[in-house]
Amino acid sequence: MASQEMSSADLRQSVFQQLEQSLQRSQKFLLARDLSGFEQATQEQFVLRRQLQQLLSHPSRDRAPQSAERRAAQLLSAQRVLHLGRVQLSLLCRAQRFHSVLVHLLAGPGARYSVPAAAAPITSRGHDTIPGEEFDGCRA
Repeated sequence: MASQEMSSADLRQSVFQQLEQSLQRSQKFLLARDLSGFEQATQEQFVLRRQLQQLLSHPSRDRAPQSAERRAAQLLSAQRVLHLGRVQLSLLCRAQRFHSVLVHLLAGPGARYSVPAAAAPITSRGHDTIPGEEFDGCRA
């Protein structure tokens, strides 16, 4: 049973590493304004997120104790993914502001300079929001 636990831990670590690499690629796509590459990386991240949720939500019954080194490696990997997610959110907010400036410039001198009703802010999908309040990652 311990070998299955090791493989489960290795699988979690592998998914974290794949997610980290995917986030790095998507940031490069975003900076290069390669929307098709960015969309592909985003879809990959959704799949990896689901895999990680399944691995973390269904721990096995006979959990073999992990070494401090392995736990530290998993924690570092998770922290890198979290950091990359924050960087990506920042890049998306920057792109959203840039897009808003372009829209205002193209609208001409008679345009109002308020946020259009159709331009919804980037959200965290409800993870960190208060019910009835929308999360704006650009101002968090």
